[in-house]
Amino acid sequence: MAWSIAQVAKMSKVTSRTLRHYDEIGLLPPAWVGGNGYRYYEQEQLLRLQQILVMRELGVGLDAIKEIVQQGRDRVEVLEDAPSLAAGGAGPLRAAGAHRHPHDRGTGGG
Repeated sequence: MAWSIAQVAKMSKVTSRTLRHYDEIGLLPPAWVGGNGYRYYEQEQLLRLQQILVMRELGVGLDAIKEIVQQGRDRVEVLEDAPSLAAGGAGPLRAAGAHRHPHDRGTGGG
């Protein structure tokens, strides 16, 4: 099933302009573009959009999000490095006292 850019914007509570911007920077290309030029999204793109929106809410920048979704950069590492919502604070996970689980990718705990 495919959804138009207007439907995705309404479902996700972001503007179609934001979705077009994410496409322009290569963060969220649509599944396909119709002959009329309309962008259409499928489940894979909706799941990626969900990840993008969660990371944006946590204060992660678009460049870092792009590294995660396109290059597989470790999500915990990015979140630890992200600026907190309060200027100059620790990343959202560090500020909350979260620690890396020993079985997660990377060097291990905390």
